[in-house]
Amino acid sequence: MATDGNHGLKKMQKAEKVEKTPVKDKSQKVYSSYLFKRINYDFIGKRKIAFIVSLITAVVGLGSVIIKGGFDLGIDFKGGTLVEVRFEKPVQIDQIRETLRTVGLGDSIIQQFGSDRDILIRVEQSASGEDVGGKVVEALKNKFGDNPLEVRRIESVGPQVGGELTRQAQLALLFAIAGMVLYLGWRFDYESITSIAVITGIALLTIALSSLAWMYIPLLTSVALVAVLVACIVLDLRFAFAAIIALIHDVIVTIGMFSITNREVTLPVVAAILTLIGYSVNDTIVVFDRIRENLRLHYRSKSFEEIVNTSINQTLSRTILTALTVFIVTLILYLRGGEVINGFAFAMLIGVVTGTYSSIFVASPILVVWQNISKKKSYSPKR
Repeated sequence: MATDGNHGLKKMQKAEKVEKTPVKDKSQKVYSSYLFKRINYDFIGKRKIAFIVSLITAVVGLGSVIIKGGFDLGIDFKGGTLVEVRFEKPVQIDQIRETLRTVGLGDSIIQQFGSDRDILIRVEQSASGEDVGGKVVEALKNKFGDNPLEVRRIESVGPQVGGELTRQAQLALLFAIAGMVLYLGWRFDYESITSIAVITGIALLTIALSSLAWMYIPLLTSVALVAVLVACIVLDLRFAFAAIIALIHDVIVTIGMFSITNREVTLPVVAAILTLIGYSVNDTIVVFDRIRENLRLHYRSKSFEEIVNTSINQTLSRTILTALTVFIVTLILYLRGGEVINGFAFAMLIGVVTGTYSSIFVASPILVVWQNISKKKSYSPKR
């Protein structure tokens, strides 16, 4: 009986040990997806190559914008009339231009898209009250009587409305970026009153200056971002600094691709960029949270570079699978969504890829570079 009692007591003690085994230690060896089990890629070791790729992509994109004198703005911003028609039989652009020239619209922008039967015509803003869309359709019907056409859409925006929409779009981007900067400042250094006060002050001052009618919003946004980055360096806000650089990288690459591919920037495109700002920051924060958690656990036993690389690998399954689901849906929108949301879908496709890339190859390596420059043996973030 005594033997049975001792045996039962040992079982209970063994069970207690199993229950007390930390779940966190076990989860560090097995990741959330079987497809990414026991992975250990050296992402940080490839940071120089990644920096070069990012720099070249950003420079080429910005260079394209500068060479072309800005973006190809849609009628939402610069005003005018857009007419989309589909002919029953293929037509030549030269024929359409000659037809429009007879009614004084020969300088219109004419494009084929999808097929040689789908035609997109953009006409600059004309005199007030003139039905430009109807004028274009009537001229085409008279010329191509044996080739019936279907009017898919007619959109008109006045020059004053276009100017107002342009400023509103710029303000929307400014407020979104200011909000993200505020969040990042609070998220990664919430215990420092000085840091929060400085970041908040810059954001509020920027928003206040944006209300001035003569203020050039893109310049204000650029100056504010530079001021925030300088504040991050002075106040040692390395996580916020890296996240903001990744955010700027994603926006520059996305808008640069629009210039390189000669795509129009419209209101749906601005909406896509606003969405990507939040997506990019969220993806980076997921990786940074794991880095901060591992720093608290292993900063005395492992190097900073090793901790960052391990953290990226541990969150890789979540990062890739989340990006993949968004990418698939966006790709379907791009292929089958039609011309109206094609620009939105294209921006989302580029943004999802760059957002995932930057969280791994831009934001996280910047932390390692910062740590190497600071010449500290270890770093443990505040709890």
